[in-house]
Amino acid sequence: MPPFVGDDGHAAATGATGRDVVSPVARAPVVGVYRFWRDMGYAAGALIAGATADALGYGGAIALVAGLTAASGLWVLIDMPGGKL
Repeated sequence: MPPFVGDDGHAAATGATGRDVVSPVARAPVVGVYRFWRDMGYAAGALIAGATADALGYGGAIALVAGLTAASGLWVLIDMPGGKL
């Protein structure tokens, strides 16, 4: 199986970005905090998607995930330093 198929393929890039911009002294705590919130997102996302699917059906759950993904992308676009893509 090729790398990242069925896996969290973006985690390597986002984790490396965090490690690149932090001093070596602060690197371990920063990586720990990043991994904590990443893992909490997996658990919370599954619970929220499941509850939404129970309440609104699969279409509602997919719409919620799509909306949250779009909102996070817009947040990064607006909040990115320098406004560069």
